[in-house]
Amino acid sequence: MGMLLIFLLCILQSIPHQLKDMQKKNKHLKNEDVEVDAKLKMYLEKFKELESTVSTQQKEAVKNRAVDASLIQKMVQLNTKAFAADGDLQEKQLSPPRPPLVDSTANRNGNGSDK
Repeated sequence: MGMLLIFLLCILQSIPHQLKDMQKKNKHLKNEDVEVDAKLKMYLEKFKELESTVSTQQKEAVKNRAVDASLIQKMVQLNTKAFAADGDLQEKQLSPPRPPLVDSTANRNGNGSDK
């Protein structure tokens, strides 16, 4: 019976130490929990910023594509007109000169009728 009392006394003496250890661990876990919450909040804010940036970039890309398409269309139209004008110029340069129109009523000296 004496051994049992000594054993129980040892257990009772160790309980406050175990309680302090558990309180320290609990405090440490709470601190870690606060840190995790702060990091999570920061990551969520960064994610929202990134999401907003991506959304803005997508909208700008759509605008730029529309502007690019419009510019390309205008360039094609200008090139088509330029090629057409260049073709007309080349045709005029390559065509043989046309003889002057002759008045069928003109006589040999170029005057009107011979009367």
